[in-house]
Amino acid sequence: MKKDLSKYGLSDVLIHSRNSYAVNTSLIDCDYYDYLRRKPESKNSYRGEFMSQYSWAEVYIYALENY
Repeated sequence: MKKDLSKYGLSDVLIHSRNSYAVNTSLIDCDYYDYLRRKPESKNSYRGEFMSQYSWAEVYIYALENY
């Protein structure tokens, strides 16, 4: 993934620190991140379903439903 991002000039999206990688969310245009940041234009983005096929996603549904 790192090589592919670099190939397209997007290497700044990944943050590498001691034995881990993270995503620099400020460089990504994402409706989920906008929603969590309470951007007014994203208020109606969530329509009642979020990755329902994954049990780990249940943790995030509370935040989505309690905007």
